[in-house]
Amino acid sequence: MPVAAASGEWGGPPTWQALQLQGAIAPAGVPPLPTVLAFCPGPDGEVRELTQEATEQLKRLTTAEFRMLWRHMCMQAGLLVPAAEALGPGSTQNARLERFLSRIISYISKVLLLSPEPYLRSLNVNLETGRQERPGDDFWASIGAAIKFTPEQLEEVGSLCTVLEQKVAPVLQERSALMQQLSVLMAAVTGHSSRCTTNNAVEAYSAVDDLADRLQRNALKERFAHGDTGAFLCWSVMNPLQLGKSLTACYPYIPDSVAIMQSVSATRRRQPQLAPGCSD
Repeated sequence: MPVAAASGEWGGPPTWQALQLQGAIAPAGVPPLPTVLAFCPGPDGEVRELTQEATEQLKRLTTAEFRMLWRHMCMQAGLLVPAAEALGPGSTQNARLERFLSRIISYISKVLLLSPEPYLRSLNVNLETGRQERPGDDFWASIGAAIKFTPEQLEEVGSLCTVLEQKVAPVLQERSALMQQLSVLMAAVTGHSSRCTTNNAVEAYSAVDDLADRLQRNALKERFAHGDTGAFLCWSVMNPLQLGKSLTACYPYIPDSVAIMQSVSATRRRQPQLAPGCSD
């Protein structure tokens, strides 16, 4: 039976990059790991504390480096999930998965506090190709089905959807009003530009800038609402095995927890309408 190499691939000797992740020092001529990977925690052993130098380097994290980190997390989770699923709760394998996910998510949270932009530039992106891609509803529905929520979890998912809708509804109403104001203002500015005095033009463009700022803050409100809801789903509803499966199944995309949640909730709402003996 083939053995998983330290590189995360099946068979063959481990690469120096994989050995460095385990603490080995690369020989002369072999480039060191990027800082973001060098301090990345594993499921076992001690967690390395970030040095001042590493912290400064992580503040300059590139998008490519962040995607390397995300790929490494998914590869490691992919090695841990099958054993945790086969041997179940209470097993050493399940404990290793839980420990790894807790460590790696905590680490990524620290990285994002230092440098959030690489994460934002990686949303709705194929991390392998770097192309902007948004998976369709069927993709998220399949992920939701693979997670295998329990009936109790499905109740919580439904409640989360309701709470999110209540949070986002006034935000969307505000956005619609702001967009209408901006449209009217832009029409007035462009339609009367030849008759505008310098002072009027300055006031008009200042008003446009103000509306643009308010729209940006409005979009952030929605993003934060989605982020809070997604975090609650991952850490308070899903168990470690479900979280690990969602990470690995979604790759090369970063999971959209809200899309998964909404697809699961929509599927559940359709089920009572099915005739007896029918399946979805």
